[in-house]
Amino acid sequence: MRPDMISGFSEDFFDVLRAEAPWERIPNTPRSECFMAVDTALTYSYGNDNQRRTRVYVAKPMHPVARALMDRINGELGCAYNVCVGNLYDNEHDHLGWHADDSPEQDAAHPIAVVSFGAERFIWVKPRGAKGDVPLEDRFLLTVGSLFVMPPGFQDTMLHRIPKHDRPCGPRLSLTYRKLDRAVGR
Repeated sequence: MRPDMISGFSEDFFDVLRAEAPWERIPNTPRSECFMAVDTALTYSYGNDNQRRTRVYVAKPMHPVARALMDRINGELGCAYNVCVGNLYDNEHDHLGWHADDSPEQDAAHPIAVVSFGAERFIWVKPRGAKGDVPLEDRFLLTVGSLFVMPPGFQDTMLHRIPKHDRPCGPRLSLTYRKLDRAVGR
C-alpha cells in the first residue's frame, strides 16, 4: 500500500483550499476540519466514546476545487465518492490520533481516498489491537498531490493516524473522499 500521485493538480490548490474551504477549529481538536458534500442534507458522525458518536457534522457545499478532485478520482478509480472530509494541520503539533473511518453512514464496501497538499507528513497504519512500535514499512510519506487509498475492509481490521511531526514543518491539508449512503438517524 503506497501512495500514488495525482497529476495535473497544482500546489496552488493548497492556498485556495486553505483560504476558501469551510474550515472549523473544534475546541480540544489538534487540527481544523471541514465536511463538504454534493448533497448538503448528508451528515457524518465521528468518534466513538463508549459506543456513542462524539460529533455529528452537517455538510457544507463542496468547494469547486474539492469537487474537481473528487470527480477526477471517481473517474480514475471507478468510484462514487459523494463527500469530502478535510483536515488542516497548521504545524508539526497538529495531528490525528489512532482511529478507523468507520462511521455508520459510510458505505463500507467503498474505498476511502486521501489527497494531500502542503507539507509532507506521514500516515501510519497498524492492525487493530497491535501493540508496540509501528514498523517503518507501515509508515507512508504523503507528499504534495499524493493519493492514499484505503480499500474496502481496511477500516474493519486496521487503524491509521497522522502523528505529530518530529521537527518544524509548514501547514498541510488532506481531503478524504468517502461514499456516504445515508445521513445519521435515517
